[in-house]
Amino acid sequence: MRLDQFSGIVAFVKVAEARSFTRAAAELGVAPASLSEAVKGLEEAWGCGCSTARPAALA
Repeated sequence: MRLDQFSGIVAFVKVAEARSFTRAAAELGVAPASLSEAVKGLEEAWGCGCSTARPAALA
């Protein structure tokens, strides 16, 4: 596993725990866009959509 995939996994887990890219980014001390890019990179490397955007009312 490459380091960038590991970073993507860490990002994905943090987003899942926080149930929010914004909250996860704040907890990690990074910009939400950086966190989103890390998860996107993981999704591209694995060829899947690990996360899906949903309205907050459905989350």
